[in-house]
Amino acid sequence: MTDAQQGILVAAALAVIAVGFIFLGIRQRRTTWSAACRWRERDLTNDEEFLRACEIPDDPLRIALALAARRAIAKLATVPPETIRATDTFARDLVELPFWDSLEWMGFILELEDECQRMTPCPDLRYDAIDSLNVPFSDLQVRHVVKAVALSARNGASSRIGA
Repeated sequence: MTDAQQGILVAAALAVIAVGFIFLGIRQRRTTWSAACRWRERDLTNDEEFLRACEIPDDPLRIALALAARRAIAKLATVPPETIRATDTFARDLVELPFWDSLEWMGFILELEDECQRMTPCPDLRYDAIDSLNVPFSDLQVRHVVKAVALSARNGASSRIGA
C-alpha cells in the first residue's frame, strides 16, 4: 500500500468516526429533549410544598433564594419550575434532562447569579456550601442543593462566588 493510499484510508476512517460522533450527539440531544417533554407532563409541586420538603426556614431571604435555585435548575433543564421536586436526584432523575446529563456546577451558579440579580438587595451567596455537602453524588437531591444555597446566603450589597 502506498503512502497516498494509506493517507486516503486514514482520512476515510476519520470521516467515519466523525460522522459516528455526530450521530451520537444528535441521538443524545433528541433523547434529552424527549425526556424534557415527558418531564413537563409530571404532576406539579407548588412552592409551599417544595419549600416544606426542602426544610427551608420561614425567612423571606431564604425562601426567595430557595425558589431562585429551583428556577435555575428548571431553566437549565428547560422545564417549568413546578415540575422540579425536592426529592429529585441529580444522578437518576435530572440526568435525563438537557444540561443535567453532565453535571456542571458553574452553569448552575451562573444561572443562580442571574436569578439573584433580580432580588433587591442582591444576597451575598456562598457557593462553597454546595461543595461541602456530605452527600454522595448518587444520592444528591435537589433539596440538598437548594437548602445549602438558601442557608449559606448572607444579606449584602452584591453576590460573589466562592466567598
